[in-house]
Amino acid sequence: MPDTTEQPRVAQSKLLKRGLGSRMRQGQSLPEDSISMVFFSQNSRYPSAAVQARAEAKVVIRLQVAPNGRVSRTSVVTLTPAPNPYRDGPVPAPALQALAEEAQRVFRMLRFEPGPQTSEEDLSANFSIQ
Repeated sequence: MPDTTEQPRVAQSKLLKRGLGSRMRQGQSLPEDSISMVFFSQNSRYPSAAVQARAEAKVVIRLQVAPNGRVSRTSVVTLTPAPNPYRDGPVPAPALQALAEEAQRVFRMLRFEPGPQTSEEDLSANFSIQ
């Protein structure tokens, strides 16, 4: 079966070490962990539905990382709208869904160092209109 994984616009400079999500939550990031943030900023696109709704949010995505280092599955752990003084009312669900889908799309392209078994990583993405 051919690999249908989307290719990043800007390639990842090196493989990520497993345990990234845990290190980030504990404030014990390694210098090379910044690769994930750079990769996300270079490869993400703000969804038009979210721009139109002026939606901002923090999305936490759970990645299942296969032994070969590729992300085999993603799921949304939390999706938290951010307050925005320029938006009236709640954030429309389709705008939030678009942000969650974009985070999953980009995180599926990440590559980790191979490991002996499947592992999970919880990574966050903050979307804000600049």
